[in-house]
Amino acid sequence: MFLKQAKGRRLSLALLLCLLHTICLHSICTGKNPRRVYKPGGLKKVPFELSSPSKGIITKWRKNGGGRRRRRHVEYYPHFLSNSNIGRIKKGKSISIYSRKCSGYRNTREGKNEMIRKIKRILKVTKLLIQLNSFKLTPNMRMDLLINLPRPHVRVHMVKNTLMKLAVENTPFEAIVPHLKESNTYMFIMDENYIAFTLYGNKSFSSMYKEYKINNFIKLSVYENTILNKSETENLINLKTHSFYFGQVVNKLVRLIGDIPRSIMQVPASIARGIYLHTQRGAHQGQAQ
Repeated sequence: MFLKQAKGRRLSLALLLCLLHTICLHSICTGKNPRRVYKPGGLKKVPFELSSPSKGIITKWRKNGGGRRRRRHVEYYPHFLSNSNIGRIKKGKSISIYSRKCSGYRNTREGKNEMIRKIKRILKVTKLLIQLNSFKLTPNMRMDLLINLPRPHVRVHMVKNTLMKLAVENTPFEAIVPHLKESNTYMFIMDENYIAFTLYGNKSFSSMYKEYKINNFIKLSVYENTILNKSETENLINLKTHSFYFGQVVNKLVRLIGDIPRSIMQVPASIARGIYLHTQRGAHQGQAQ
């Protein structure tokens, strides 16, 4: 009877100590230092790691070079982590999934400020800003555009209207502010030589443009602080580059300069011919008298 009571006391004491040990470790990990997890032999800093709440042993069988199978034991120890430090183990390595995308970094104040700074840097070298209708533009299609377009001359970004309004302040593209409505995707063309190529030479964009032409895929554009509607944007796209028209003007000037000496040489000949005809007429009149 006494032995049974002693065993019961030992069991209850062991359970109590185990519970206190678990509570202490949980308070340490979630309070003062949430990135420290428990390992045999003391506390060890393991960033963003997650395992099962109880210790387990998994047996894996692997073949060595001689074709024999050998047994391997993999032990998992309890880690007490906070909700902010979530991770996973892959191939024996601790891989952090506490990334910007997983944690919603873009929706934080820092993420929004970073996006505004990024768009401002792009707008400094942008020649033409085109606003696209992203109503039927899926993320995969937008990624295809981003991959197939000739970077760094052309870039595509989907920006929220409030962030775009802050990004275009004190820039040549501030005229787009009244048109920041609905969901939009923006195409930043940084080289005028790629305007026509982007919309017609690129297969990915040209196919989407033909498909969504009726649905106003191109809303408007901003060129030299001037708002251009859909038809005006298409006319601008159909235009040649400045170098093309400059070359035509130069060719016309060269032809004009070449024609000037010819006209100068022709003037004395015509004058001499007129003088000759006048003298001949005067001679005939003198003979007649």
